[in-house]
Amino acid sequence: RNQMVLRYQDFALASSDLLWEINAQGKVIELSGTLAKQISGALQQPWRGLLAPCPQPNLAMLEQALNQQQAFSQVEIAFRAHDDKERWVRLNGQPVYGEAGECLGFRGTAVDISLAREAETLVRNYNQELLVQVAQRTHELSQSHSALATKEQYLRLLLTTAPVGVLALDAQDCCTYLNANACALTGLNEQQARGMPLLEFVHHDDAQRMTQAWRASRTSQEVQTLEFRLSKTHVWCAASWTRVAPVNGSQFGSILVLNDSTA
Repeated sequence: RNQMVLRYQDFALASSDLLWEINAQGKVIELSGTLAKQISGALQQPWRGLLAPCPQPNLAMLEQALNQQQAFSQVEIAFRAHDDKERWVRLNGQPVYGEAGECLGFRGTAVDISLAREAETLVRNYNQELLVQVAQRTHELSQSHSALATKEQYLRLLLTTAPVGVLALDAQDCCTYLNANACALTGLNEQQARGMPLLEFVHHDDAQRMTQAWRASRTSQEVQTLEFRLSKTHVWCAASWTRVAPVNGSQFGSILVLNDSTA
């Protein structure tokens, strides 16, 4: 019997940081293990007096188990160590009964989880900081996006009301945008003109001159000019164009301005 008792004590000490026992009045009558050194003067003291003054979310659960004389496990509480620091433990306990069936108290084990709690706090604080940073960055991006949208709307309004035709071309010299005046000059709506190569806007009699001038200015970002007729409406127009410098890895494009020169 003594060997069995010693064996179970060794198992308990190896699997936990604290062996504890309280009597029916809730006073500590036994403490052993590595954590026992952290609790000085605890014997014959009520166990509630050992608790740290921090919030104890599982205290009500523990008190209910003790009052109802029920076994409990994995209950996390914090006690006040001899250096007044908090030490969080995970408690397991079960009631102790006498020969007549009366409850003599509780005994059990505890595992130190202070480092794990500190790590959880650090991670939680880090996550909160990240959430704050993400929210701030999202707000900044939202403001930036709103400012860009306002500028884009303003520029579209300017292009819509401009007294000249404006065409935007991509790197392959195909139309990506034209304003209302360009639609009127070319006789095409935006849907018809989108994706249309530049030379298809030019009258076939003027296509060669336009091709030569366009190729000659391919590597230049200076404003170029040329007069030609439009293919569908036969309207003479004075065209001015310039290359758009690439931004953030984007390809070259062009902006073409058409002014009715028929008169």
